[in-house]
Amino acid sequence: NTINRSKTTDSLLNVFIDFYSNFFSYKNYQNSCPLVRALNEADIPQGKIKKAAVNEIKRWNRLLVQILEEGKDKGEINPGIDSNYYSKLIINLIEGSLLISKALKDKSYLDCAMDHLSFIIKNEICKK
Repeated sequence: NTINRSKTTDSLLNVFIDFYSNFFSYKNYQNSCPLVRALNEADIPQGKIKKAAVNEIKRWNRLLVQILEEGKDKGEINPGIDSNYYSKLIINLIEGSLLISKALKDKSYLDCAMDHLSFIIKNEICKK
């Protein structure tokens, strides 16, 4: 995975907020995130679908850690943050809120989580 190094760390992180906020509205409550759906629908605990979904979550975590570590190196984010912790927090807020919004057919859960994630990026991650 190549990260566009010309973009700032906060703009890279906000891409996730923008994408998932729009993703849910385009799907009209018919589908949750493909990762959540694959994990929920995998009948066999070690099936190929579940393995692929687990691998994708791990890849996403590594990408976010890389973005955060590069942001530290560029002096764009708080050097004291735990990149792995915040990576997992970002994934949890996105995936959890997508699942709940779909189950309740109420996008406000996703909107609330994305608003809070935006606050975290601005006031914890990017606060130097």
